[in-house]
Amino acid sequence: MKEDIVVALLNPIGRAMAIRKMDSSIRTSLLKLAFMSRGDECADEVSEIGDTLAVIGIALDNDPKLDRSNPKHRIIAGAVSACAEMIKSNRFDPGQLTALEVGGGAAMEMIRVVQPKILVAAALQFQRSTGRKLDVRLRGAH
Repeated sequence: MKEDIVVALLNPIGRAMAIRKMDSSIRTSLLKLAFMSRGDECADEVSEIGDTLAVIGIALDNDPKLDRSNPKHRIIAGAVSACAEMIKSNRFDPGQLTALEVGGGAAMEMIRVVQPKILVAAALQFQRSTGRKLDVRLRGAH
């Protein structure tokens, strides 16, 4: 629901918990991927990290206070591209794992500087364009 995203990302405590949940989601996905072999089906696992990276990337694109030439912005965009390639083929490519690891780290660093309203707008834009929702609900956050 739209309300889940708004409450989670605009409330300071909810925002901290949502960021923690996104970080946990990225780390869990990376761990699952680390145990895969070349060619394994991977769309579900890569979608988990790809969705989070995409929302953060959209927010970075839309935040006028942030410099788009920041290398971390380009790293996140590269990781989103790597995710898209693996999702499209539904085949794991271990050569892309480093891009996802570095992109995930950059995303978790950059999410802390994005304006909360812009992050909410990015999550809603992602939801409208893909039909998928970034799960930032407070329940289940660990």
